[in-house]
Amino acid sequence: MNGSRRSFLAAGATLAAAPALAAGESKAAGPGRIVASEHWADKNGVRLWVYRKRLESLPASAPRLFCVHGSSYSGKTMFDLQVPGRDDYSMMDHFARLGFDVWTMDHEGYGHSQRTEGNSDIQSGVEDLAAAMKVIEQQVGAAPRLAFFGQSSGALRAARFANQHPDHVEKLALDAFVWTGKDAPTLKERKKNLPKYQASNRRPVSA
Repeated sequence: MNGSRRSFLAAGATLAAAPALAAGESKAAGPGRIVASEHWADKNGVRLWVYRKRLESLPASAPRLFCVHGSSYSGKTMFDLQVPGRDDYSMMDHFARLGFDVWTMDHEGYGHSQRTEGNSDIQSGVEDLAAAMKVIEQQVGAAPRLAFFGQSSGALRAARFANQHPDHVEKLALDAFVWTGKDAPTLKERKKNLPKYQASNRRPVSA
């Protein structure tokens, strides 16, 4: 992730949480110990990994941000990659230091979450996010209302979730969002491999 991309992500997620910041609910928190916790959500018997990072002394009124990963990476590798000598590389750490309660998850078939025969399509991702909301409610003691940041197919998941579950969404920021994909050169090339994709719900990272 280069500098310009990090700047875009930071600007997008900051914009997503702007109302909470404007209301004075959170200001730059400065130095502090970031704590991480792992949780499990249940989606009709499918176990889903949910991940949280925040400052240890974060107040209950802090704004919350949920990061939705795309089709090539899991939640932690996309939003909390730790690089030696680069303390600013993790998006989750960056926003945790700004005073946000930051969440992500691995969608069905990704990372730590349960692998099934499903293809982790967009609607499946919406249902994953709905299951994660129940975990957040258990942890914070209230029905969660968050800013969402989605990237690539994660943007599609986040947008559809916002459409179906607006009560959970305060603001929405989308990166690399493909609306229809019509005439997109990348999708034209992928279409040539459609039989291979249909034969297996696993694909090499280079595909």
